[in-house]
Amino acid sequence: MLRCSYFLWVFTVCRLWGSQAQFQPIMTQSILDHIASHQHQWFTYTAQVQGETQAKIDRMKAELAGQLNALQVKTDSQHKSLQDTVKARKTQKTKVFEKIGSRYFYIEKQERLNWFQAFNKCRRLGGYLATFNDLEELQAVSGKVSPGAYWLDATSLAKKGVFLSTRTGERPPFFRWADKRPTKNENECVNMYMGKMWSPNCWDEYLFICQSDQ
Repeated sequence: MLRCSYFLWVFTVCRLWGSQAQFQPIMTQSILDHIASHQHQWFTYTAQVQGETQAKIDRMKAELAGQLNALQVKTDSQHKSLQDTVKARKTQKTKVFEKIGSRYFYIEKQERLNWFQAFNKCRRLGGYLATFNDLEELQAVSGKVSPGAYWLDATSLAKKGVFLSTRTGERPPFFRWADKRPTKNENECVNMYMGKMWSPNCWDEYLFICQSDQ
């Protein structure tokens, strides 16, 4: 009886082992199929995300290219406008300023201003009050003026009795004082009369001479 029970137990175990051996390939295949399905879903999702990201990048590139193009067009337009303005100013200065000797001068023949107003008027014309490099240049300009006194670029406003150019902050390269030497009074500015230089009060009103470096 004991032997019979033993054989029955062995038979049962063998059958169970056989069933498990048959079922194991099915389980393994199921797990592999499940992994493969998840991998496919993951790759599909990754490709979709990459596609959306690339589309966003492409849109950003297109927008940036459009902005850069618009900026370039605006810059080119501003550059052309600036060139036109500079050209117009040069043309205007060429019409206003006259070449006398080696430099350009403007001689005001009608409007009388004080020295400060004359200074500002020359700046608006694109130049500054004139100085002379030497006697030859002074005489050349003097030959072009009408009778009268003309403001020049020299003043003792910074220091009494010391006449300096407002453009350079230094003494002008040439003076030709009249017999009446400059005094040490306040508010003295230099003008030219009859080819010689005087130092009247800066608030007096005279004609003026401008020069330009064009």
